[in-house]
Amino acid sequence: MSLDKLSFRYATALYQEAAAQNTLDSSLQDVKDLIKIINSNDELNQLFQNPIVDVETKRSIVQSLFQSKLTPLVYNFLILLIDNKREAGVIPMLNKFIDIYNDKHGISNVQLILASEIDNTTLNKIESFIKTQSGKPNVVINKKVDESILGGFIINFGDRIYDNSVKRKLQQIKNDLILN
Repeated sequence: MSLDKLSFRYATALYQEAAAQNTLDSSLQDVKDLIKIINSNDELNQLFQNPIVDVETKRSIVQSLFQSKLTPLVYNFLILLIDNKREAGVIPMLNKFIDIYNDKHGISNVQLILASEIDNTTLNKIESFIKTQSGKPNVVINKKVDESILGGFIINFGDRIYDNSVKRKLQQIKNDLILN
């Protein structure tokens, strides 16, 4: 089974159980924190990826690190992944949980890449555009400044990318000149 299908199944099960236990918000926060912790710690990330480390060692490490810090549901989810030898896909599964949560709650999670900071009026126009395009009433914008795009912005949400950067426009002009 592909990692994408597996991630969807595990994330769906986690979401459904969190909804049944009425712990969606706390589970979401735990999932976000866990992603940050695993991504920022190479040794922990390697532990989850290494098939040579035995199950008991992984369980022991996860227990010492997370049992008192995570809600029981998310902690038990980690243990389940280890027991089923699926822990290598923990990050895609946790990310898929966030996707499912956002989808069920009408949240559009957006990556906005800018050449420089923008004012609130422009940000509100972009947010309004995203709401119209996504059909979702709530927008969470993650801004990132990347001077290499020279100007304009790039919006990435869902499976859509709107590239309104000066860099792309210059590349289009270059391509047009080459073709003509």
